[in-house]
Amino acid sequence: PRPLAPAYAEWLRAQDVTRTPQRLVHSAVLMLNRTGDDLIPFDCAATTARTLTQAYARAGAPGRFRFVRFDIAGHGIGPQEHQAALHWFQRWLGAPTRKP
Repeated sequence: PRPLAPAYAEWLRAQDVTRTPQRLVHSAVLMLNRTGDDLIPFDCAATTARTLTQAYARAGAPGRFRFVRFDIAGHGIGPQEHQAALHWFQRWLGAPTRKP
């Protein structure tokens, strides 16, 4: 890994939801992560998911957070992730589901 510019590194730390997960519990959040993602290490995603699961439970809103693990390599959104996101949007936004 290359070192980040200090200002950018500081900004990234400020965005880290594991530091202040309570900032999100008012919203419905879906996390879709691949175990073989070459940009976002799965351990990082799993740590974030554990933190958010606990925060949403403490807030009395465990149903507003969902973490879905896909045992797939690569970074991106494939058919499985797309389908999971459509269902989530339909649940929380009332958006109709359509096939791409």
